[in-house]
Amino acid sequence: MKVDTNLTKGPQAGAVPCPFCGHPIPVTADALLGGRALGCPSCGATLAVDRHRSAEALQSLRHLQAQHDANAAEPATDRRGRPRRPRKRR
Repeated sequence: MKVDTNLTKGPQAGAVPCPFCGHPIPVTADALLGGRALGCPSCGATLAVDRHRSAEALQSLRHLQAQHDANAAEPATDRRGRPRRPRKRR
């Protein structure tokens, strides 16, 4: 099963095709790491992650999520390493 690799915290950061109808099922890293079941919005099928068989993948996802959170907390800088000023709106 192919999974979108853009699993960040957004409401529909990624999607997995439903094994029954093929419709994309929205997936977030928070949902996967939280152990929540995924529901198909088209046919109503419910999918759950086998946490034992997926332990290595979930650990990698936790690591990726931690890196993402750390990068989001850092202020944006310019070429010289100075914090960027917000752009003025016209």
